[in-house]
This record gives sequence, C-alpha cells and structure tokens, in this order.
Amino acid sequence: MNIPSWAYGLRYEYGLFSQEIDNSGSEIMEIPKYWLEKGNPWEIERAEIIYQILLGGKTHHDTNTG
Repeated sequence: MNIPSWAYGLRYEYGLFSQEIDNSGSEIMEIPKYWLEKGNPWEIERAEIIYQILLGGKTHHDTNTG
C-alpha cells in the first residue's frame, strides 16, 4: 500500500524464545534462542529514550505448589 510507517516492539534479552509445556502439562516453559549473542545489525540502540510500560494482571501464590 506504500504507506510510510515504523513499528516498535519489546525484545527479550535473547531476542526470541520458544515455549514448551512441561511433562505434567501444567507449566509453560520459555526456552531462549541465543541468536543475539553476537549483536543485531538491524537494531539501533537509543538508550536515551525511555518509556514507562505499565503491566496489568494478578498473581496468586499457591501454598501447595509455591
């Protein structure tokens, strides 16, 4: 459509990760992919720009499982 634009995203320390369900089927595990070990030539770090990001949700402590 030839519309000028740009996008922002949050990046984890390792860049990408995969998710797996544990053997019990009750937990999701995040496994990092280490493709950013040597840097990313397409990223431009702009450490002087900081945005506060508010996260919502709830946490629950289960005394049986911790």
